[in-house]
Amino acid sequence: MKDMTIILSIFLVCSICYRVYSDIEYDKKVEKLHQYSKMELLGDAFVIHNRLGLAQKRQIHIDVILAHAKNLGYRINTAYIKFYDDTGRKKYRIWTDYYRNETFKVSFVVYISSEGVVEKIRVREKHYLDLRLNTNLQRLKKFFCMSCDEKIPINLIYNSEYANTGPYPISFPKGREESIRFKLGLADAVSLHSKALFIHANSLGYTVLSTDAMLKTGNTLVKIETGESIFGRYGQQYIVEIDRDGWINSIVEKRSKIAP
Repeated sequence: MKDMTIILSIFLVCSICYRVYSDIEYDKKVEKLHQYSKMELLGDAFVIHNRLGLAQKRQIHIDVILAHAKNLGYRINTAYIKFYDDTGRKKYRIWTDYYRNETFKVSFVVYISSEGVVEKIRVREKHYLDLRLNTNLQRLKKFFCMSCDEKIPINLIYNSEYANTGPYPISFPKGREESIRFKLGLADAVSLHSKALFIHANSLGYTVLSTDAMLKTGNTLVKIETGESIFGRYGQQYIVEIDRDGWINSIVEKRSKIAP
């Protein structure tokens, strides 16, 4: 019992330290991103770009957001689709369930022109005072069941046939996960099917190329070229490893210098 208490204490301390560090880095990214947004973003710019898969785009069509939302399992409030003025403009409401510390849900109100171009996005938050008891119980279950032969448990997050129902989590290089998620529009999906990724990548104007490479495991590799990084310092490519059923195993970022 004493050993169990020590393990739990260490686990909780590490979780708190990581969260503090994560929040500091998160705030830095948000501050930078506000300088690169053309759409009117009412709320946290990083949350909007990350959650809706905008991937640093300064302007985007509503069809891209809706297709991405559907593939990730977000709930689109069709009753909220209506004209909000007499010029043909509309607004949509998209629910994405829990976000970041899992104590509140996030939804977005997206305002579009009569041509479907996004004019502004407003963040809506709904908080729950559950003291994170359910979240911590799920994390403890996952911690003590690391070798369990079961699919990833889906708790408190969105899911669809393409998102968060796969056999394993996506693997990322150390220190690159957040930037890869941001650039490819992965949002917070734990597992993701390659079809959802490739559809969104094409919608964002990226180039998806087959490498015809097959690993010993039977997995295949696909390359996604996205062009320049968010600050234009280097070019970006992503190598996506996909299993035989189409689920993403890992994503690796490849950078190349841009000639001055």
